[in-house]
Amino acid sequence: MKQVSIDKNIEADPDLLPLVRRATEVLDLEISTSLLKDEVSASWMLDFSTDRVPRHISLILCGEGVSVSGEFSTGDLETPSYVQRKMGRLWGDYLQKLSHKQIQEMIAGSKSDRFLDGSDALERIIDSMTEYSEREGREPVSLKLPVRYAAALMKLGPQYWGEFYRGIQKSGLRAFAGETVLGMKVELVTGVNAPLEVA
Repeated sequence: MKQVSIDKNIEADPDLLPLVRRATEVLDLEISTSLLKDEVSASWMLDFSTDRVPRHISLILCGEGVSVSGEFSTGDLETPSYVQRKMGRLWGDYLQKLSHKQIQEMIAGSKSDRFLDGSDALERIIDSMTEYSEREGREPVSLKLPVRYAAALMKLGPQYWGEFYRGIQKSGLRAFAGETVLGMKVELVTGVNAPLEVA
């Protein structure tokens, strides 16, 4: 795991601390085969907000912008089979929530790229040029242009492209391949999620 934090009140409890440490070992084993194991942090908290008996202990898993939590009593932590099942469910909940977040981000990203108009595409290319120039100390000379960006640039029409627009009308998207746009030689890139890149 990336990090494990244990509430000072748990650390001060000689009966509870070993139970929490054993439960953390079970969690560590549960996530040990995942590529995400080094991205997840665990936090154990002792809740004094209620007079609940048995005591209420919370475990929060967080990482990659998502978090899930589970509650344990002292009795729960004393039962290895329960701890193992609970850790499996918590890890499953975390992965499900993370997957949902990633899918939403992909949908949002693909929608925003897919429905670009010409001026949006041009602005993004200029922004990429600017970021590259500031980072590298020189202007980029090549542009990997995804097909969806080329299609958006076509929408700028003859008023923007002038004579080059005849080539676009004749060859379509292929007209951009090998051309120089904003001082960069264009390489058309296919693929739904192909990134816009300057170099």
